[in-house]
Amino acid sequence: PKVFQQVDWSAGGDGIVVRAGINTVADLKGKTIALCQNSPSHFYLLQLLKEVGLSARDVNMRFTSTAFGASALFAQDRSVHA
Repeated sequence: PKVFQQVDWSAGGDGIVVRAGINTVADLKGKTIALCQNSPSHFYLLQLLKEVGLSARDVNMRFTSTAFGASALFAQDRSVHA
């Protein structure tokens, strides 16, 4: 059997919230990023990294169980850069 699923419906409204000093995707190299694993946000980040020649190994991903959790972690922990 095959399962087809639409995970996200975006018309260009996706983005990444970052701390001061991060101005490009390339600036994320070596930084800590909070996100929900296996989510549209995760896929979006991986695609952006790929476009600038980086990979998941070039950043430190801190996974949360929800996107709301990632937002809260970013707000509460200054060691999380994006």
